[in-house]
Amino acid sequence: MSNNSAKRIVGTHSITYSQIRLFATLPFENYEVVKLKDFMRVPAHLYWKLKKKPHRFLTNLFYDAGLNKYDLLHFLNAVNMGNQPWICTFERYIPRDAHHPGVYKEENRYINYALQRAAHPSCKKLLALSNYAKRSQIRYLQEYGKYEEEIMSKVEVLHAPQKLMINSFEEKTTHPDFLTFTITGADFFRKGGLEIIRVFDRLLTEKQPVCLNIISSLNYGDYASKSTKEDKDYVLGVIAKHKQIKHYTSLPNDKVLQLLRSTDIGLLPTYDDTYAFYVLECQAFGCPVISTNGAALPENNNNSVGWMIDVPLYEDGRSIPRGAEQKNTFSSIVQEKLYMYVLDALKNPTQIREKGEKAMLRIKNEHDLTSYTKRMEEIYNLALS
Repeated sequence: MSNNSAKRIVGTHSITYSQIRLFATLPFENYEVVKLKDFMRVPAHLYWKLKKKPHRFLTNLFYDAGLNKYDLLHFLNAVNMGNQPWICTFERYIPRDAHHPGVYKEENRYINYALQRAAHPSCKKLLALSNYAKRSQIRYLQEYGKYEEEIMSKVEVLHAPQKLMINSFEEKTTHPDFLTFTITGADFFRKGGLEIIRVFDRLLTEKQPVCLNIISSLNYGDYASKSTKEDKDYVLGVIAKHKQIKHYTSLPNDKVLQLLRSTDIGLLPTYDDTYAFYVLECQAFGCPVISTNGAALPENNNNSVGWMIDVPLYEDGRSIPRGAEQKNTFSSIVQEKLYMYVLDALKNPTQIREKGEKAMLRIKNEHDLTSYTKRMEEIYNLALS
């Protein structure tokens, strides 16, 4: 336990963008979240040095031999190897990064261990980031054949919080003569970047009044799109061809916020995103989003507040295409629908404001930061009671 102080300590083993969004910097009255020393980082680091890639399981386990001082643990997608009270927020299912039971024998030990830990009394709460994540966890446990009652009794769906970034649509700074679209993310191709570039090359060749912002390092070779250097070279060629396409390798956060304020429509025709905070961030600026329909995306986007591209779904409702034929189908649908939706927005621009205002309202009603923080603090209190 921590020393007597104004706030109790919630420890976590990693603080990245996702933890910051979900719990690490919330304005708690009675708790402070701190990053802890984690012995599992040692073998995980050695594996990375040797293999030049992260170990799929070691990064999702925490063990500190009691050396850290804290009252409660809260992880994202990870489990505690000790018996201190802990909570986990998960975006698909626990165990993180494991295939479904029985697919690979070498994963059985990790699967068995992670589910035993989730069923253990020391695990106080499992927070599904979406209804999609809850459904995926149920299916996983039913396939596994054990612990469904023990684990699912701890599961609660708690969507991510999001502050409204503007108070009214009048605060936006969009251009009156053309529509501005924005896509962000290092994994540009996984997020549908190649399809976006093909569509906007076509639109700009047709002299349509559109502008595209890209904030990305243009990483390629991801598991979903299986993009190549040739794909990146093609994208760079299209960017060089059109002055209306602005590419930023990276931007400080305040500059990203300025871009979203001046954006009409956000783009995320993604191959595979489990949750996609970017949709919420766009909506908080009154930007409707054009997205695909995989995983949790339909819970945060629809044709009332944005535009949905319906692609075939697989594996718990994910949109990731596994084979060449599936990928070609996915890519064709995305390009056809994205082109159609952009032309529709150009022809009927009043719908952009209508959808944007509805998107802002859903952020206010369904992702309120104050309500989320209060509920998380209640969960911490119950875990320590």
